[in-house]
This record gives sequence, C-alpha cells and structure tokens, in this order.
Amino acid sequence: MKRILLITLSLLAFFAAFAQADTLTLQDIEEILKADPAKAGGNHYCYPAGDYSPAPAPKGYEAVYISHYGRHGSRHA
Repeated sequence: MKRILLITLSLLAFFAAFAQADTLTLQDIEEILKADPAKAGGNHYCYPAGDYSPAPAPKGYEAVYISHYGRHGSRHA
C-alpha cells in the first residue's frame, strides 16, 4: 500500500511541475502559421538553412567534402 501511495504522489508531483510550464495557445499557433504558412506542412516542412561556414581543418590535415544521401533528416531541400 505504501508503494502505491508513493508512486501516486510521485506522479502527481511530476504532473504538477509540468502543469506550470509555458504552453502555446491556439492563438499563438495561428499567429506562427500566419507569419510562415509553410510551417503547416508537417513532415514536408524543410528546416530553414542558416549561414553555414565549415570548421577549418586541423593542423597537418586537408579539408575534404563528403557528399551523403542519407535517409534521415529533411529530404525535401
């Protein structure tokens, strides 16, 4: 009985802690989608590409480029 009570109280404390967290409201989501309708594409939304600058090669090594077509991440870019 003590074990069940302890588990129940632990779960209540866990959920109470996350109930205080900031959450998005429907109005917030509508504003985000109005600002950028492409985000409503679900799995078809490509991540925005930022500025990319490769790290320099370590001393004594030469930088190379390796092209990779993997089956993970965004495939629509």
